Amino acid sequence: MSSEHLVGTSIPRFTFDTPTTPGNDFYALCAGTEPLCMIFLPGFDHPVTREYLTRYLKTLPRLRGVRLACVVRSAPRAVAEATQGKEFPFPIIWLRPEWVNRILPS
Repeated sequence: MSSEHLVGTSIPRFTFDTPTTPGNDFYALCAGTEPLCMIFLPGFDHPVTREYLTRYLKTLPRLRGVRLACVVRSAPRAVAEATQGKEFPFPIIWLRPEWVNRILPS
């Protein structure tokens, strides 16, 4: 990783975009009593991403005590077009290109 974040390390406040809402506050997403599970997937149009999103949608009612968010490398507009603007029951977050080198191993 380009930098390490130890337990208790604060990250700078930033916003993220979803297919239907730009400028969401990451701290607000993390707030709450249930832990947040973030799953990083390839582009929204990638077959692996489609397979796993389909599985998550089918099994979501069994997910207890945790919240889910999926992070993809596709721009919100592309995801909105592919889903015809429909909402998911969990956030689909756009991993901006400039963030890739900051958080993913090279």
